Amino acid sequence: MRKLTKSFQKRQSIASRVLCFLLVLAMVVTMVPALGSGSSTVQAAENEKNLTIHFMMPSNWGWTTPAIQFWGGTAAVTGNTNTESPDGTEIPEWGGAKGFFMTQTGDTTEYTLSVKGTFTGFQFLDFDNPGNNKNPGYDSKLSQYTEDTPTDVYYIQKDGAWAYYLDADGTTAVPDLPKTETTFLLVGNIPGMAWDPSAKPNFVKSIENENVYSITLNAVPAGKYQYKILEDAATEGWNKPWAQNSDNLSLNLNAPADVTLSLDKTDKAKETKVNIAYIKDLVVEVPAQIQKGVTMELPVTGTYYGDDGNVQNGVSVTYTAKTEGITLNGNEILVPLSYEGTEVTVAAAYNGIEKEIIIPVVEVVYHYTIYYYDFDATHMSENASDLWIWQKSGAGATAGTLFTAKEKLSDGNEWLRADVTLPYTDVQIIPRSKDEWKWQGDTVLYNNSATAENVTLYIVSNSNQAYTTLPELVKPKSRSIMIEYDRPAKDYEGWNIYTWNSGFGSDVSVAFADINGKMVAKIPVKDSQADLMLSFCMRSLVIWLLYMEGIQNLK
Repeated sequence: MRKLTKSFQKRQSIASRVLCFLLVLAMVVTMVPALGSGSSTVQAAENEKNLTIHFMMPSNWGWTTPAIQFWGGTAAVTGNTNTESPDGTEIPEWGGAKGFFMTQTGDTTEYTLSVKGTFTGFQFLDFDNPGNNKNPGYDSKLSQYTEDTPTDVYYIQKDGAWAYYLDADGTTAVPDLPKTETTFLLVGNIPGMAWDPSAKPNFVKSIENENVYSITLNAVPAGKYQYKILEDAATEGWNKPWAQNSDNLSLNLNAPADVTLSLDKTDKAKETKVNIAYIKDLVVEVPAQIQKGVTMELPVTGTYYGDDGNVQNGVSVTYTAKTEGITLNGNEILVPLSYEGTEVTVAAAYNGIEKEIIIPVVEVVYHYTIYYYDFDATHMSENASDLWIWQKSGAGATAGTLFTAKEKLSDGNEWLRADVTLPYTDVQIIPRSKDEWKWQGDTVLYNNSATAENVTLYIVSNSNQAYTTLPELVKPKSRSIMIEYDRPAKDYEGWNIYTWNSGFGSDVSVAFADINGKMVAKIPVKDSQADLMLSFCMRSLVIWLLYMEGIQNLK
């Protein structure tokens, strides 16, 4: 999955809040799920930029170890002064993100680094104090330099503004990119998509009207999705979202559907038309895999979706084997030890619909019983929370694992319970809001190194540890950061603070309140060692446009 690749990860994904989003990516703190197959293909950009970057750092900054962190695509670096870590050095408390130490030119404050790759962004930072950073450091104009030898570019601050030049004196600016055909790219967590601005544009221009672009996604599963449309992403990255504001857009499907998104590039309101055509479908939650030599039960009921968007839960289904060499008796399936294939196909049927289902076959599976306790009482319900589970450095999740019960354990507390069968031992788990990412907990890693076939785990909302014995619950401390904001015109209406790594989700807004004559925002922060750095920005919605007054990093 990864999640964290970016970031990104991740999301974790504020996207068109230009500066904010890039910082989220840089810090690799949000999860970006890997998704299943769909009707669109994501392809990476192929042109490699080849640069020698000269960072002309102001002499009064006092950075001790200037470095660069790259994200999106590849980055082959030369000139990294930390020779013990040629592939980059992990930045403390940045979730595995790596920085490359720059080379100082003599005793000046000029620092250089050469890089070749398809990266889509980078930032400058003081490695010894990464709260000091210049982000974004990347400019899409740099994408024009793809020669065999690196092009020298100088990042210089003149009259308070940063820009790239082709000489150290800052007399010749890096030229603008030539005008090209407008393109549009759909990114997001819709199956078949990814949060990848370097992907190949996937909107198609209309033959009848050259200003109209559209994309059709076939058989999108029922669910709640987030997406963005990026204009000229190859050169602009996240900087030109097609929307009235910078927020992610939502697509909520009650049932499987063919979805068409269309836009007119001359539309100043930047509206997107969404056409949803529901289709009949039958969904059965079969096991994620079948173990050889073990009789397993397939669900006796499924969910039927009508082409009118209506849903019927708990309909009775029947099964037929489509793969030879297996035994299917009613809803009981047995794959013999002698079976040499890696998957089997069965067909589930109801009301005239037959749905073929492919199930992977494995030699051994591991059964995990996971108990979860959240000190926020509103999260302690099967309808409020689920678990996002995936294999470390392996296959990503495509849906949350549901809690099926609430049990009172020997400590006298009620815990949510989920049961899941997986073919791997390196398990990563994120508790979150059910079916979406309104809030999320820490990423919990468990390594079943003993390869036990039955494992019971306990996860607590204020810890990133997977416990194998019932832990003592220690109520988290109530922590918050008070931020005072002064606007000379005293025009605070509509202004708030936006933060994405307080530990309470990736989309948190806090309004200002008058406290003793000062406008103050009180930001709750999670009582966790993983959340020692808070990133935020001031913002205001004016005529549906999001204006930034800068990013701060508080450590």
